[in-house]
Amino acid sequence: MRCLRLALLPLLLVACTEQAPVAPIEDGPAFNFSNGPDNPGGVFRSTLDDWWWVAFGDVDTHLFAIYSNDPEGFCGPGTSEKQPVHFQVAADEWNVVIHSEDWYAWVYDETGVNPWAYPGGPCAWIADTDPLLASGRVQFKSVWAGNKGDWNANGTLDRADGLGTVQARLRISEEWSRKTGEWLGYTDWVVVLGPDPRN
Repeated sequence: MRCLRLALLPLLLVACTEQAPVAPIEDGPAFNFSNGPDNPGGVFRSTLDDWWWVAFGDVDTHLFAIYSNDPEGFCGPGTSEKQPVHFQVAADEWNVVIHSEDWYAWVYDETGVNPWAYPGGPCAWIADTDPLLASGRVQFKSVWAGNKGDWNANGTLDRADGLGTVQARLRISEEWSRKTGEWLGYTDWVVVLGPDPRN
């Protein structure tokens, strides 16, 4: 699979434009606000139909979340039913807004396991153990401003046990240096299901 990894969110968010296996692509330059023009001006909008996904776990709630614009998430080969992803860039403020109206989401119970360390990774873990708690559709929005970025997805998911619905709140926050553009790390990883189907 040929994937373009976004420097904004290393290892977590990718946009894929081809499905045939090819050699890995080298990472691009680090994300850096310091190398833009002094007065770029303007607001730019664009829509992409590429394959996007976000996957991460919450060590406090022991929940693992995947959300994607494709109904197969990031474990499948991708489909033609992807939701479009909209970009809005206010260049004069170095502000980026990414949003999509209707993404797909899955939340899994990762109690006692690290999906990334599982032999074969998260997709093998999901296939082998069937840890799904809830799935459905969410509203996705990502906002980048100043030296911080947030990835948010919220919505009502159907419980895997068939006993109603749960509210999902999925968020990653990250931060980088204003002076050097160096990525400083994640400040918040949140996966919340209420009420939690495990209780």
